[in-house]
Amino acid sequence: MPEYEEITRSLPFASIRTADWSKAVAPFWDIVIDSAFTPSAIWGLLTSGWTTIQAALSLGLMSRGYQSGLIRFGLICAVK
Repeated sequence: MPEYEEITRSLPFASIRTADWSKAVAPFWDIVIDSAFTPSAIWGLLTSGWTTIQAALSLGLMSRGYQSGLIRFGLICAVK
C-alpha cells in the first residue's frame, strides 16, 4: 500500500485516503472454498475447463496468503 499511495500522491489528486481492508476481506476466501464443495459446484468446475480448475486450486493459496499477511487488500480513495 505505501508504494501505491506514493504513486497516487504524485498524481493530480486531492483528498487522498487509504485503508487496509485485509482483515475484512480475508474470510471471503474461506467462504468461497466452503461453497466449492457442493455437488453442483464440483460438477460445474469439472465441466468448465482446465483454466477454471487451476483458478479453483489457487483458492487455498489465497486464504493462506491473507492469513500470513503476504496478500493484502487495500483501498485508495481520491478526488480528481
